[in-house]
Amino acid sequence: MTREVRNLRGEIVPDTDPDKRWWHFDSSTWLLIGGLALFNIGCFFNPNLIDSIFRMLDIRLWPWSYCIILGIIVLFSIKWFFIYSRWEDYDGNEADSAMRFVRLSVAISVGLVLWAFLRAAKWPVYFYDLFARWIGYGEFSWTAALIFVFLLGVATAFVYLFKEWVVVFWER
Repeated sequence: MTREVRNLRGEIVPDTDPDKRWWHFDSSTWLLIGGLALFNIGCFFNPNLIDSIFRMLDIRLWPWSYCIILGIIVLFSIKWFFIYSRWEDYDGNEADSAMRFVRLSVAISVGLVLWAFLRAAKWPVYFYDLFARWIGYGEFSWTAALIFVFLLGVATAFVYLFKEWVVVFWER
């Protein structure tokens, strides 16, 4: 004996499969849920913050360094596309070199984008002020020490990735 299954409208659903889900949200329901979520999240943000995010997307207001960062990321993306499209043609050494280049270029891209966001938020000035007081006047700050250790770790990771790529590149 099969149990009759009704949908959300109360209609009897024929041919029920026990493994098949009996409910379904269509696109308008998902748009409603997404809009309500955005509305509820947006209620807790400062409108000036949202305005500044959209203002950052205006290319005419970018400093010249952002355009260079965008160009580098576009060049890396083109190279990633060529590596991906020819991946089956690479032998062991070329594949290793390509994979190390991808790791290095992803790290550089993430670092440049992070630097652009920090610069847009005017955090480098704050970091520089902490370092200047720490090194110039001897005023110790745990924040400056933590930032110094973090920057030292990031620099070490970049040097390691670059060294690995150069070593494999010159072995060919």
